[in-house]
Amino acid sequence: MSFDALYKHLDHNGDGTIDAMEIRTLFFGDMMSAPGIPKRPYAECSDWKAMQSEIEAHLKTYNEMSSKPMDLVCFLFMLEHLSRVCRVIKSPGGNALLVGVGGSGRQSCVRLACFLADFSVFQIELAKGYNMEAFREDMKKMLVQAGANGEHTVFLFTDSQIKDEGFVEDINNLLNTGEIPNLMLPEDKDEITNGVRPVCNEKKIVDTVDNIANLFVDRVREMLHICLCMSPVGDSLRIRCRQFPSLVNCMTLDYFSSWPEQALLDVSTMKLAELDDVTEE
Repeated sequence: MSFDALYKHLDHNGDGTIDAMEIRTLFFGDMMSAPGIPKRPYAECSDWKAMQSEIEAHLKTYNEMSSKPMDLVCFLFMLEHLSRVCRVIKSPGGNALLVGVGGSGRQSCVRLACFLADFSVFQIELAKGYNMEAFREDMKKMLVQAGANGEHTVFLFTDSQIKDEGFVEDINNLLNTGEIPNLMLPEDKDEITNGVRPVCNEKKIVDTVDNIANLFVDRVREMLHICLCMSPVGDSLRIRCRQFPSLVNCMTLDYFSSWPEQALLDVSTMKLAELDDVTEE
């Protein structure tokens, strides 16, 4: 749809004016389709209330299946961010930089978007003694999962997990080139070769060492999506964006601002509805 056609679509009165609420409730995506259905149609979600009900049903299904259920309220502000994250991770090579303070819903949006897209979430688990070597082992598992096994994977990473600035440097390289220098050992390359060789045969590519390596990197760039959750408080984000330019150049920025009044009302209304003997006042 062209911009002119979209403008006419929103200009219901024909007087050249568009209500701000019309823009906020303009959603495109495949969120109205049930997870697990191949080739879900990408279309306009004309009724955002119906979309809200559909996503709440998906959230209920997620909570029944997950060991870490999420207690979320799907108000309009949350749906806007969810649709953006869904659109980014469904794009080949799509990566997202989610900027906001803790508790603004960044990780929850990513997890729910991955469930709607049937993608797996990969996240490191910090423990005592977790260092650069352990991080690179995790990166190795993740790249094999995406590049060799062909699984759509979303790497969810927060600034609270940065125990070493080398973590961010590796992520910067991964965003820029699709690989981390000097990561794979000879025994790892055997696993990669076994996973990528059938794809080479399918694509009718000669399975030389270089072709397999190049195809592996291409599959990583296509199958792996990185979602970084960063806080704007302090100078850390500004310094990291200057030191590691791929955080800006290779990612789509979504800024989680403070919740609007209507969002706070929606949350409080839902919580109060769970209590007995609460008057309307």
